[in-house]
Amino acid sequence: MSWFERLFGLQSQGSGHRNVYDIPEEARMELRRQKRLEERTAAHKLLEEFPPPDAPEVPRLGLRVEPTSSEGLFQGVPPLLEALRAGGAKATFYLNLGPDRAGLYFVRLLGNPRQLLRLRRFGLLRGYSWRTRLSGLLLPARVVGAEAAPLAKRIAEEGHEVGVQPWDRHAWQTGLQRMSADLIDLQMERAAEAYEQIFGREPQTLASPGFVCSNESLRHEEKLGLRLASDSHGTDPYLPSIEAHALRVPQVPNTTPTLPDALGISAPDAASFYESVLAETGIGRWPVLTIYPEVEGLVFLDAFKTFLGAAARKGVKVVSLSELLAARLALEEGLPACTISYGLLDGHVGLCSIQMFQV
Repeated sequence: MSWFERLFGLQSQGSGHRNVYDIPEEARMELRRQKRLEERTAAHKLLEEFPPPDAPEVPRLGLRVEPTSSEGLFQGVPPLLEALRAGGAKATFYLNLGPDRAGLYFVRLLGNPRQLLRLRRFGLLRGYSWRTRLSGLLLPARVVGAEAAPLAKRIAEEGHEVGVQPWDRHAWQTGLQRMSADLIDLQMERAAEAYEQIFGREPQTLASPGFVCSNESLRHEEKLGLRLASDSHGTDPYLPSIEAHALRVPQVPNTTPTLPDALGISAPDAASFYESVLAETGIGRWPVLTIYPEVEGLVFLDAFKTFLGAAARKGVKVVSLSELLAARLALEEGLPACTISYGLLDGHVGLCSIQMFQV
């Protein structure tokens, strides 16, 4: 077993013969790029290739699931799957396959004591064990890699869309603006490689953790041949515009606050928060809700189940981001090209990428 194999856990036990993991990391990523260029016949999926869903006029809510730790992935996702099955709902799961350095998030919270007290007051920290709170800080960062394969395949088998996050979500969320183009490339390629080790194909969708992207990361999504991405906060699906040039990979942005961001600020409790989310659904509106398995899967599971039941009674379909985008394209022609800028959202830790002006 090679050093890379031992360190990152991306390969199951092999025969001992030389394999791709014996190749230095940069060379491996270059081989992936060359292979992708040779397979360009099925590269970029055009917007016209999203088949219209049944009854596109039915109100829909896109559900975006973003695990923030290995604990959220392995402990929070299974109860979420049960809840979604019972509620007849689908979602897009963005797997975190790299190192779990969640402990560094809690270090950031120490610099914002009001935020930390608010999260503690509403019980939002109960979904994180002390092992997770110290992961990457005082304890070694657990690298998920191929360990997630059984759960990832179960998610797909239950009819959900499965995408990926960049390799090191903490480094991405806190340092993307300072990353070189090569490092951004490496973060995304390593995540795509880990995904391919599980599914035997490259990912078709990617989400930036914490809604933080950059011009370079958006450009690299085109190189990955993604069908769609969800890297920003906004109002409705769009094509990102950089220097007056519209990129080809559509953005399906998060449109509502998340539960951790809203509690104690725009919502007094979970029930009120979910009522406000349902109020955003309707014809001509394309809301997307991001949930965290550490929160909705472990702490507020009952409230989330109640929300799914209320959505069904209201006639709102909870769907994957691909289905939401397909419904949008079936009812309205094309997508607007919009600029993206960094900004702050109430209750959110750090900067976000926000959909701005149509060009």
